[in-house]
Parts: sequence; structure tokens; C-alpha cells
Amino acid sequence: MRSRRTRTLDGGPDELVEEIYRIRTDGTGLQRVTSGPGGDAVGADISGSGGRISYVSIQDPLGTNPEHNEEVFSYDTATSMTRQLTSADDHNADIARISRDGAYLYFFTSEELTEDDPDYPDDLYRVEVSTDTIQRVSGLRLSAIHPPWGLTVDQNGAHAAFTTFGNWTNSNPDLKDEVYLVDLTAAPGIRGSGPAPTTVSWDVEAGPIRYDVLRGNVSNLSPGSPGTVSLGPVLCLENDSPDADTAGFADTENPPAGQAFFYLYRGSPGLKVGPGSYGKSSDSSERVAGAGDCSL
Repeated sequence: MRSRRTRTLDGGPDELVEEIYRIRTDGTGLQRVTSGPGGDAVGADISGSGGRISYVSIQDPLGTNPEHNEEVFSYDTATSMTRQLTSADDHNADIARISRDGAYLYFFTSEELTEDDPDYPDDLYRVEVSTDTIQRVSGLRLSAIHPPWGLTVDQNGAHAAFTTFGNWTNSNPDLKDEVYLVDLTAAPGIRGSGPAPTTVSWDVEAGPIRYDVLRGNVSNLSPGSPGTVSLGPVLCLENDSPDADTAGFADTENPPAGQAFFYLYRGSPGLKVGPGSYGKSSDSSERVAGAGDCSL
């Protein structure tokens, strides 16, 4: 598979733009995947079976990109169907990479998909090809965020690795180029520092921009409405934390004798998505906070 500019490989119309072609490794079966006019199609990636191809283009093959923004497309070789997976208003998508099973695409864009931000940071997203569902999988916004180098995706789209500079996990204050891993299978941990003043910290998740952190009393846990568990009255320790700890917002109380406190956090990918979830109990009931919850 390759892009070609200035002349066609298949005898088709010469539009003087870069197009995507596919060809078998034995040199047979040459097929054009994209067709201008309107601009280049670049950055092709292919699934493990060769059945699905991803690329970025400013073309408008479906009539859904009249602005000719850089958008993410997929092409299914079995059905010869092209799909536009992103639809930006002003900002371009870039560096589309597909999982080996063809189910997910990762891409970067500064489009405000989950939250308006006047700085237009470049964020990493994952889109499920079959449903067009897009989720943010970037880290924290503690510094300027820049597009990556060497973005690669695993077999089923649950992991992605790349290199970039920035402070995505609050562990790179010098903003040097580092290697980052998105792991959507890992269970994030949460830790308390001990007796009051208690600082809570947790693992940076792929997705949230900010976090809410609360404290509750184990004695107040009870069944809630169907499908939920009530956390009872709680204390919001930090609302909209931009990092992964409550430094500066420590819990100054210890639990009464014979009782125990618990701490939970929820991460939000942005105001357009919502506040996130405090997680689920062992029977998969949604945890719902009572009075004192952090604001939405």
C-alpha cells in the first residue's frame, strides 16, 4: 500500500494529488482506494488481515466534508465502502493508526471534541469503526500537548504507544521527549497516605482531563435504587483536580473510633461528556454519592 503523487498507477484520472493504493506483495491486484479531486489522501495504515485501511484526507468522497478539513477515513476491502469517521468544524485530524483487528482507529486532533479549550491542545482519541464512537484517551493537560511520533496500536486497540514531549502523567516536568503507553485494560490504583492529614493519589487514566475526589464513611454504604449502591453523605475533597492527587486538599479528619473512611475519584474526559463515574461495586452496581458530592 502506498501513496502516489503527480501520476496515476492504475490508468485512472490524473488529479495531481496523493492517493492511496493497495497491492498484493507479489505485485498483483493493484487497486486505488481513494479518489480526488479536492486534495491529498495520506498516512495510510492497514489492519492485520488487509481488510481495512485507515488514512487522513481533505477529500470529500461522501459529501460529508465540504469544508475539506483533514478527516479520518476508513476503507473496507470486502465491501469497497469508505467511511468518514471524524467531522471537525475547524481543526484537522492527523496520524490515523488502526488496530490489527481493524476494530479501532487512534488519531490526534485539536478539534474540541470533549471540551472547548481556547488553546486547542492536540489530544489523542480512539474511534470504534463499527459504531463511530469516539473517546478521548489522552492524559493530563498540565502542559502544552503536541502530536506524537511513531504512534502504533496493538492487535485489538486496547494499547497504543507513541513518543512526544509534554507532561501527560505529571511525571515529566522537564517536558522532554518520552515514550507513553495507553493501556485501556489496566485497573487504575488509588492510594491514601495514612492518618490525617490524608492525601489521596491515583494512577493517571487514559481519557480524563480532570478528577473529582470524595471521602465517605463505610458505615453509610447501603443498597440504592435498582442497579446502584448508595455511598451515603460524602465530603468532596477536591473538585476538578487537574492532576492525580489531592496535594493541597488533604483530608484533615480521621475516622471515629471503630469506623473507617473510604476514598473514591471519578475522571471526566471533558464538559461535553460529563463528570465520569465513581465506579461500580463488586456486583456491578453503579456507585452514587449522596449529599456533599463534588459539583458536576
